[in-house]
Amino acid sequence: MIKMKRFSVILAFISAVCINAQTNAQIKLSGGNENDVFTKAPEFKWNTTSHDFGKLELNKPGTFVFTFTNTGNAPLVISQVKGSCECTKAEFIPTPVPPGKTGWVKAIYDSSKLGEFNRNVTVTSNIDGGPVNLNIKGEVLNKKK
Repeated sequence: MIKMKRFSVILAFISAVCINAQTNAQIKLSGGNENDVFTKAPEFKWNTTSHDFGKLELNKPGTFVFTFTNTGNAPLVISQVKGSCECTKAEFIPTPVPPGKTGWVKAIYDSSKLGEFNRNVTVTSNIDGGPVNLNIKGEVLNKKK
């Protein structure tokens, strides 16, 4: 019984050493160092997360394309974009964005009502930290000024 416990402890120790050696080999192969944290996660770096349309003419929708770069180390996949009301529609890049590449989300504001607006487009993706909100604002006038 004691020999079995001793064997289990030795086996656990050898396993830990092997796992550590494998991790260090991965660090060296990747060009990193022991302080690097290995995560396979995508990451947004937006050019901007807000846009002011200024003054829009009644019934002439405003469109703005938000662009981003995937600064993570795994493909970034957008699963859904949703406007904060029926007046705000959104489209997005339909394919995964590889690390270092650029993607987009298009916000379209239906300017069929007069007055100021301040709306969000919520972007759901596979990044850590949950959804991202993009903001659009402006004012709809009878005639463009």
